[in-house]
Amino acid sequence: MGWDVVPVSSGPEALEQLASGQFNVILLDVQMPGMDGPTTFGKIREIPGAADVPVLLLTAKTQRSDFVTYEKTGVDGTIQKPFDPMKLGAEMAQILGWTD
Repeated sequence: MGWDVVPVSSGPEALEQLASGQFNVILLDVQMPGMDGPTTFGKIREIPGAADVPVLLLTAKTQRSDFVTYEKTGVDGTIQKPFDPMKLGAEMAQILGWTD
């Protein structure tokens, strides 16, 4: 599966990008400058046309309680750091059920 990636450096920049295009999935780091991942996720859900885009969180927090907290927010999945960048796309597709 090929991915077209639009990198951004902060939560506010992610929100700006969402206003300018269609996206199939969003990957947010939990710890980002300006606005953290969970807060950015909440703002994404308020944007018409982006409310149904799957969102995954990337985190270094490994406690089960952290994952439960993220699940309760409604994100579609969580990926734990460190991760293998060569396998990231496949891991995202698997979480979203986009694999055969």
